Amino acid sequence: METITGPPGRALPAGPNPGVDPGVAPDQGQPLTAAAVHLEELGALIDAVTAIDRAMAVQAAARVVAIDAARVCSERELDGSAFSPALTRRSLVAELACALRIPESTASGLLESSRALVHDL
Repeated sequence: METITGPPGRALPAGPNPGVDPGVAPDQGQPLTAAAVHLEELGALIDAVTAIDRAMAVQAAARVVAIDAARVCSERELDGSAFSPALTRRSLVAELACALRIPESTASGLLESSRALVHDL
């Protein structure tokens, strides 16, 4: 199968049907026009983009679950601790912000939205 080089280390299919010559019409056995070949290639690239988008959505969902798990773990730490809930929360926000290299306000928002997505929605 002919491939088109994508991001480093990845190969994208040149057409939506593996093993089928993209330059020949499947039903007539006649060569496709240049425009038809271009549309086949474009369709394959759009398919690759949507597959990548689906993979990114799966990763984003895993990130949300992990962030909420960190919040739950941090709150569980309070049992028998001398630290106040506010101090524990600020510590988690600061640690998350540092790890992700984002502002603390953004990290705080991530914690809240992750909690809502996992538990409310």
